Amino acid sequence: MKEPNNIHHDIKALPASWLSARWRRWFGGNRVEFDGVFLAIDGKMPQGLKRALWRADYENAEQAIIKRTIKPTDRVLEGGGGLGLVSMQIAKIVGDENLLVYEASPSSYAMMSKNVATNNFSFEIRNKALSDSAGSLQFFVHDNLLSSSSIERTGTSEISIPCDDIQSVIKSFRPNVLVLDIEGAEVATLKRALLNVIDRIIIEVHPHLVGDVALCGLYQHLYQEGFVLNHDSSWQKVLSFNRPDKNETATS
Repeated sequence: MKEPNNIHHDIKALPASWLSARWRRWFGGNRVEFDGVFLAIDGKMPQGLKRALWRADYENAEQAIIKRTIKPTDRVLEGGGGLGLVSMQIAKIVGDENLLVYEASPSSYAMMSKNVATNNFSFEIRNKALSDSAGSLQFFVHDNLLSSSSIERTGTSEISIPCDDIQSVIKSFRPNVLVLDIEGAEVATLKRALLNVIDRIIIEVHPHLVGDVALCGLYQHLYQEGFVLNHDSSWQKVLSFNRPDKNETATS
């Protein structure tokens, strides 16, 4: 029987071996490689993030989904660039000129900028939040730098950061694909977004921050805008939505 063509077969089910992870830690220096892209290991990183980098399973689901979903003809707006790994994998497919990345956290932005320069990419990165309004917002910096967000939680300190209205950004940049990992701001931001020009959305959802009811409202909104969940290109909390083609709609 033919194997199902879903994301499970693209994601490495097992992390790097214990010995391989130890080798990376002891002899890999201050950087690790992911499919031809190098990420710096910063001393300020939390230990859990360092371990994920040494094991080589950092954002492996996101990378697999990107490779299945993004096409060379796409123009991509990404919110929440993190360390830049997913961003650089996108740029390898679409080119620097067809990618615009937002990263709200000053610390993550600094690390991402360094990684992007090291790997000789030149796409634009904005140290702002991608939001449902323009101006500024209160941002809560977490000890785990990748968990900082506009939602307050234990162990955070508050700063003010600039933000851009996603609707205005879509009008000016004119992407056809959205990639969002914005730590709980996905609900308000996507409900504000101008989606009639978008044909695919890849989003990491955060039910522990926004709750199931809010996410149900988001899914309903996306369905009303003509999107369906692509189960074959989704993994756990990283979801892929697309507009079904006419043949699929006619036969369903």
